[in-house]
Amino acid sequence: MSDYIIAIDFGTAYSGYVFNLTPKLDPYLRRWGKELGLDTAKTPTCVLFSEDEEFLKFGYEAKQEYIRMRAEEAKKHYFFENFKMTLYDNKLNRDVMIKGANGKSMRAFVVFSEALRYLKEDALKIIAEKTEGRKFIASDFTWVLTVPAIWDSSAKQFMREAAIQAGIVTEETQHNLIIALEPEAASVWCKQLQADGFITQNHHGGSLDQSPGTQFMVVDCGGGTIDITVHEVLDGGALRELHKASGNDLGGQTVDRKFKEFLREIFSGGVWDEYEANSPTEVQKMMYEFVYFKQVDDDVQMSCPFNLGTLAQKNQEIEKFFESVQGASWDEGAIRISRERLRSFFAESLEGIKNSLGVILEKDLNIEYIMLVGGYAESQILRQHVIEQFSDQCKVLCPFWPQEAILRGAVMFGKSLGLVASRKSPFTYGVSVIESFDESKHKKEKKIIADAGEFCCDIFKKVVEEGEDVGWNETRQHILFPAEPFQMRATITFYCSESKDPKYVDDVGVKKVASFDVRMPATSGGMNRKVKLEIKFGFTEITATGTDLVSGLKQSVTIDFMSKAQRSVKTIQNTVVEEMKDRMPSTWITVSGVPPFIPNAALKQELKRFGRFASGFRTVSLGLLGEAAVDTVGAVPPARGETALSKEDAAPSVRGEVGFSPAEAAALVWSEVSDCMTTTKSKERVEAGPAVSTAQNGDEMGSSELGVECVVASGEGGVQEQQSRTPAGCYGIEGG
Repeated sequence: MSDYIIAIDFGTAYSGYVFNLTPKLDPYLRRWGKELGLDTAKTPTCVLFSEDEEFLKFGYEAKQEYIRMRAEEAKKHYFFENFKMTLYDNKLNRDVMIKGANGKSMRAFVVFSEALRYLKEDALKIIAEKTEGRKFIASDFTWVLTVPAIWDSSAKQFMREAAIQAGIVTEETQHNLIIALEPEAASVWCKQLQADGFITQNHHGGSLDQSPGTQFMVVDCGGGTIDITVHEVLDGGALRELHKASGNDLGGQTVDRKFKEFLREIFSGGVWDEYEANSPTEVQKMMYEFVYFKQVDDDVQMSCPFNLGTLAQKNQEIEKFFESVQGASWDEGAIRISRERLRSFFAESLEGIKNSLGVILEKDLNIEYIMLVGGYAESQILRQHVIEQFSDQCKVLCPFWPQEAILRGAVMFGKSLGLVASRKSPFTYGVSVIESFDESKHKKEKKIIADAGEFCCDIFKKVVEEGEDVGWNETRQHILFPAEPFQMRATITFYCSESKDPKYVDDVGVKKVASFDVRMPATSGGMNRKVKLEIKFGFTEITATGTDLVSGLKQSVTIDFMSKAQRSVKTIQNTVVEEMKDRMPSTWITVSGVPPFIPNAALKQELKRFGRFASGFRTVSLGLLGEAAVDTVGAVPPARGETALSKEDAAPSVRGEVGFSPAEAAALVWSEVSDCMTTTKSKERVEAGPAVSTAQNGDEMGSSELGVECVVASGEGGVQEQQSRTPAGCYGIEGG
């Protein structure tokens, strides 16, 4: 790894960075807010765009610019804050939209990438100033980007792709970008602090990394999430994760939301709603002021904006608004909030923190310390609550400047990836495979028939189990072999479950999380070829490598954890189709050139079976083509030699999902059409070219582009096939 490191903590409420330019760890922390008379370790995670969606400002500058705007001008711009939570517990794609403070929406990918671009360029500028003008470029550095530990793989991938878009790394140099987990970074920093590095000095005095066997919990209290990890110190100071990352979305923003509800309670009768809609910049000022009130545990008083008071007095005397609101009073132009009412804003968040910590402390562990980090941990109310609830079980610590713990730990992470030696797998991960059908243990509906015999599809082949210890650099290896002699690629679909031992990939609780292709270009070995798949689960991101053991071709496998964006179908094979929105399929399949002795009913049956078969590898939704789609969803076109299925005819496991590229769908359906011909039990040789054509949403393609030509020999001995592509993902597992 490079000695030049830039670590970015991209937070929900605040963001910042630190850099290191020497072999010995000597990080420089960028300070913010000088133009406002402030000196902070982070700047607000706020982005301002013009009405033409062009980036203008970030951080304090963006917030101040937006606050100074007149109401009409503010409505034209795009202002985003606290947008990081868009990536938490949501089904992500690259086109997901987020709504700004004034109700206007933009693509989240643009907002994130432009924010990261600003932080990158600011870092390079500050480094040039600190090194007497020496010129650095992004590729000179190892970059560390922190994310919550409870984020799923799609959110981590989203951040990586946003960093590439921002120019932090390129596709070719993305190995220079490390995705670090926020509580882990804080843990790495806190374990080397002496007793005087904490606000409460109630441990033995030495640093924890000098005490092997010590178990401690880190609670990262951020603006959006409460992120929790549990570690044990190993010999040499490295850490071992004892409990999989956990937490909730009840961070500091929850307190902010309760404060807004409080203001709405005071200024009732629609006064607050009108004010919030027409004066977004004034609301920003009030929320900005409240940030500091969250840190105290006492009565507080904040000024009431003049235009809010004026609006309220149009309805009634302003004092009357406060008469029925507990813990609130009017004091000559200011809103006074009692200590008890201020504490009530924290109640929901604190209850969530207590419950999350309580679940872990009930486990068979020997946790000695709870360490509170993150900007929200600066709150006296939060710290006191944790002490009151858990001080009889653990010692509660909080470092001075808890907001800096993640940043300072992240740059250490960039120096040594093995600081966390092992992690607990958060899920059971596996891939979909086929195996020989056994009626005593397999579901009847999972049976498929191929040249080699009867098989069971949709088997969940476990790769790693939930809660299993996985070394940070450990590789899990599996040997795959093709289902057909001329197969040139296997498309492998990746699943996860909280269950330790799922049987099928469509069991309750099993989720499809990603898919990837492994190329198999050397076909001379036929069915005896092998592909070695190596997967790393132990680091902060899942990575994989595929090696064709015949050709020696080794390739990094790109695992795509993000869903594909839904788009309406415009034209299919030059036929204009009316948009039907939620009823529209994602992939359309038409089979032409079918011999006349194959009835539509038989072909329809096989296509339905194809839908079930494909769901274990990649997913396809089947739908009607052309005028039939406009007039009658569910009808099969009467034309001889052409058939299609409605979305309602598809197997339940594939409805409403997005999957195949046109070429992949063509290759897969080809196999099922040949099976259909076998069912006719015709004893004569059929030389057809059923041309299978497909069109995905938004595509305009004719059958000549996507046709898959084939020769089918039908007889008692089964089907012999020649084709350019066999069912992608149709493979077995030989070893594990």
